[in-house]
Amino acid sequence: MKSLSSSAMLVELSISLWTARKLDRKVSNDVDISNSTRTKAGNYHKNLLAGDDSLSAIQKLAGVVRTYHTNITSPWNDSGQRLLPTAKFMEYKTEMARLEREYWDAVNTFLPLYNTKISASAFQLGALFNRDEYPEVEQVEKKFGFNVRYTPLPDSGDFRVDVGNEAMAELKDEYDKLYTSNLEKVTSDAWDRLNKILTQLSFGLRNEDGKKGKVYTSVLENAKELCGLLTYFNVSGDTELEAMRIKLEDTLFSLDANDFKESDFLRSEVKKEVDDMLSKWG
Repeated sequence: MKSLSSSAMLVELSISLWTARKLDRKVSNDVDISNSTRTKAGNYHKNLLAGDDSLSAIQKLAGVVRTYHTNITSPWNDSGQRLLPTAKFMEYKTEMARLEREYWDAVNTFLPLYNTKISASAFQLGALFNRDEYPEVEQVEKKFGFNVRYTPLPDSGDFRVDVGNEAMAELKDEYDKLYTSNLEKVTSDAWDRLNKILTQLSFGLRNEDGKKGKVYTSVLENAKELCGLLTYFNVSGDTELEAMRIKLEDTLFSLDANDFKESDFLRSEVKKEVDDMLSKWG
C-alpha cells in the first residue's frame, strides 16, 4: 500500500454566508388556497434583498472558491476532508489566501450598506416586505465565515490508541480497510476527471457531415492542467492511468484552439487519439 503521509495532506474548506432567503408562509398558503390543493403543495421563498446584486456577488465568489478547492483536491472521506498533494500546498495556500481577502472585502463592503438595502427592498418587494424578517446587521455579520483547515495524513496502520492488543488489531484492520477505500476513491476520481475531459475534447473535435465542433481554449487548458494534477492524484501508482496521462499530455503538447481551426488533418488525428483513450470505457 502506498504511503501518502509525506506526499499529501488533508484539507477542509468551510464557507458560510447569509442567503437572505425567507419562507413566506402566508404566500405559500395563499397559493395553495387559490389553486384548491388538497394538501400543502409547495413553499414560497422570497429574496429579502430582491433587486440587489451585492449579496449575490458574495454568493458567486463563494462558488468560485468551492470550485477551485474541488478542482485542486480529491475526495478522501465523507466528513468534507479532501486530499491535497504536498507539491500543490503553496499554490493552494496562496490562492486561497487571495480568495479569502476578496471574500472578506466583499462582505465588509456589503455590511455597512445593509440598512440602506433594507429600505430599498421595501420598494422592490411591495406588499411582501416585512421589516421584522430582517435580522440586525450584527446577526447578519455572524452568518459569514471562511475557514481552511489542514490535517496531517497518517500512514495506514498508524493507529495509536491505548486499548488492548485484540481491540487494537481490530481497530487497525478497520482503519486499513478505510484507508484502502479512500485510496480507491482518489484513484476513481482521477479516472472520472480524465473521462470527462476526454469526452469534452472528443465532442469539440467532431467533424460530421461537414459540421465541425468547437474546441474551446478553456477545455484545452483544463485538459493540460489535469495532466499535471494526475501526477499527484495517481496515489495508487496505477500504471494504466499514468500511461493515459502521458499520452494525453503528449497529444496536446504545444497545441491551442486556433490550431484546430486551421488544420482539419490535425483535428482528425487528435480526435483519433482522444477516442482511442475513451475506448477504455467502452
